[in-house]
Amino acid sequence: MTASAPSDLAVAFRSFGRRLREATNDAAADEDRYRHAQGVNAEVYRLLAGVAPHLHVTPTGDVTTLGLALADAIQAVPADAWDKATLNELRQAALEVGHLLRSIDAE
Repeated sequence: MTASAPSDLAVAFRSFGRRLREATNDAAADEDRYRHAQGVNAEVYRLLAGVAPHLHVTPTGDVTTLGLALADAIQAVPADAWDKATLNELRQAALEVGHLLRSIDAE
């Protein structure tokens, strides 16, 4: 797994809502791709909600809102205060979300 600095993870989490919205809009003309995008939306939210407790964030709103809240929480933690397990959880979630977002284009 590629090591990601917390600041890189914050950028990634901040972008998930925009990337999902763009991919969904691109898929709108194809009913199957659009339906897939809707499923991806639910799965991305589930992944983000799964890491939210690690950052003391209450999962609310949509993917954009939750991604922004997680990014803010990541940036609020001093660089030397991170534990390896939490960073690994965040990295894994970011990788999975990225894979899901790319799957919309591949559908």
